[in-house]
Amino acid sequence: MTRYNDGRMASPAELAGLQKEAWRISEEMAACIEGLSRQAVRRERRSP
Repeated sequence: MTRYNDGRMASPAELAGLQKEAWRISEEMAACIEGLSRQAVRRERRSP
């Protein structure tokens, strides 16, 4: 089993929830990075 920093044990259900949340956040971050990359490319193309 996995422990929290304060010593409590994390249940398999809690771990699954945390894993799902981490995946959601990583997907959001990937989408943001992709958007920023596209923005940078557009700016680069406009610059003389």
